Amino acid sequence: MYNQVAYLRTETKTGLDDNLNEIYSVSEREVFVRPKSIGCREFYEAATASLKPSITLTLADYYDYSGEKSVRYEDKIYDVLRTYVHGREIDLTLEERVGGND
Repeated sequence: MYNQVAYLRTETKTGLDDNLNEIYSVSEREVFVRPKSIGCREFYEAATASLKPSITLTLADYYDYSGEKSVRYEDKIYDVLRTYVHGREIDLTLEERVGGND
């Protein structure tokens, strides 16, 4: 059942600040998802590539996903590591973003 809400995020570089740090604008789009745990095999395979998958979110229809690179879910920001389409559903495997939940 797709009863959880996540926000697919589009981050666009808009310029540089006074310290030459990149400034981004973020737009978000609400989607309904079903959270799933990361499987042991997938977790250990990702670890060999220095990736740390945190959670998988399943969207009911792959047309709801437009290639966004980050997701806000339960007040945390995640980066999309991998997508997997099966039937009409799409799984987004996510890694929690460290050092910045903006």
